[in-house]
Amino acid sequence: MANKWADRRKGMLLVLSGYRANLQIINLLGHSTTIFRLVLMTMKFWFQNHSIYGGKFGFINGTTLAILICNIILKNPHNNSIIKILKEFMEIYSQKNFPQINLNKTIIKQKWITELDEKINWNSEKEISDRKEHFKLNLNPEMEKHTKIIWAVITPSFPEQNAAFNINQSTATIIRHELIEGI
Repeated sequence: MANKWADRRKGMLLVLSGYRANLQIINLLGHSTTIFRLVLMTMKFWFQNHSIYGGKFGFINGTTLAILICNIILKNPHNNSIIKILKEFMEIYSQKNFPQINLNKTIIKQKWITELDEKINWNSEKEISDRKEHFKLNLNPEMEKHTKIIWAVITPSFPEQNAAFNINQSTATIIRHELIEGI
């Protein structure tokens, strides 16, 4: 019975993580929120027009896109040109190996959050273990290629999650190809 309640509480925390991630992104950006919103809308339409938008299908979702754009803006805080931000986005994320994005390095955590981190936050070993369980490798060893983490885009709030967890090798190749074409 206790395990059932623990799972429910964990589920409640996970539901709020998207909202918290958005609040944290706004806090991190400070005065750059207008540029962020314009770039986010532009990139969302671009991804949709190129049929590479939709987390359910293994492509970029809204949370992933927001974190990636926030990362670009935070790296160059004095870059106010939307065109330059878009170009930099395409150049960085069209590379062969997607960089791991974790905005949490800039966040000071409260004590109660730190205590829960190990139990609920994202980590690569846990995700690989979950994927192996999901694909039941003992039944079909050919499915092991799907257990690899292609791109880790970690949400900047508690609980940390990989926003790009559904991106697989095939969709990553398609995303990369479209970004290269966009440059």
